[in-house]
Amino acid sequence: MMTTLAALLLSTGITVTLPEQTTVSGTDMKLGDIALVRSDDEALAEQVRGLNLGYAPAPGYNRTLRQWKLQQDVEAAFPGTEVVFTGASVMRVFPKTATILAGEIEVAARKAVAELLEGEEYRASLRGALKDLQVPLGDKSRRLEVDLKSRRREAGAWSVPIRVMIDDVQYSTVWVSMQVDIFRELPVLKRDVRMGEEIGPDDYSIERVLIDTALTKTPVNGAPEYGALAATNLVAGNVLFENDLKYALFVEKDAIAKLNARNGSVEVNVMVIVLEDGRLGDHVRVRSLSGDKEVTARVTGKGSLEFNLKVDGPVTHRKVNS
Repeated sequence: MMTTLAALLLSTGITVTLPEQTTVSGTDMKLGDIALVRSDDEALAEQVRGLNLGYAPAPGYNRTLRQWKLQQDVEAAFPGTEVVFTGASVMRVFPKTATILAGEIEVAARKAVAELLEGEEYRASLRGALKDLQVPLGDKSRRLEVDLKSRRREAGAWSVPIRVMIDDVQYSTVWVSMQVDIFRELPVLKRDVRMGEEIGPDDYSIERVLIDTALTKTPVNGAPEYGALAATNLVAGNVLFENDLKYALFVEKDAIAKLNARNGSVEVNVMVIVLEDGRLGDHVRVRSLSGDKEVTARVTGKGSLEFNLKVDGPVTHRKVNS
């Protein structure tokens, strides 16, 4: 005479046997990962094995499952199916783990920094020690991803986000703290300069400078323009920034200046009224003394400007009230 269990095994129902404990890989788990599922109908058994039980425990933790709750879940997912649970009434699930070495994390961070700073001369160092990371053992793959596209190419303390991907799903993010120093060719003062003094080519040199923090000011790009004056007292050995300088005005608004006007081979010098302040090289509006013509001219020296009809554009004619 068949026992009740044997009769059930020969029926089209499902028998689920739970061990007292087991281990799983990946970040989520299915019934078939933790229990033995049997049925005469193998297709049905395979469906039951695929029942999703949610998250798998993280390394260092376990998950407790109860037989009565699992039976409820199976019966709800497969209504009308005879379900029998055997084995442990309570079971514990532990994760299978893998180790991502601290060295792997560092390599990923350094590679991302190198890609972002391609073409720069720099050095990067860790701000603190990294630790090995315990992660779930994936069913398919495990990799590290880094995206620094939104990071600016500047020196300072960096936090590099390392995404840990398990089976193509982000498991966690490890933040790697690094100090990034960038070497730049910058103008450096050779001597102390007092406020208001003119700064010429002999007062600075282009040197290789180590930048260890984000620059909040803009370094002078190349040689300071002619007529550059110190905006404040400056100290030898410091980098020369744009806001360290002010520039003398070579023409001033409402002043009379000399305009050299050219049109092809024709060249004339006339006196004009300057309509706006201008430094050397600036383009400013000027007006004829008669008031009937305006042009945009380039400042070429103290009180002098230049206008080339073919380069600087047309003459604007103005109606003058008599």
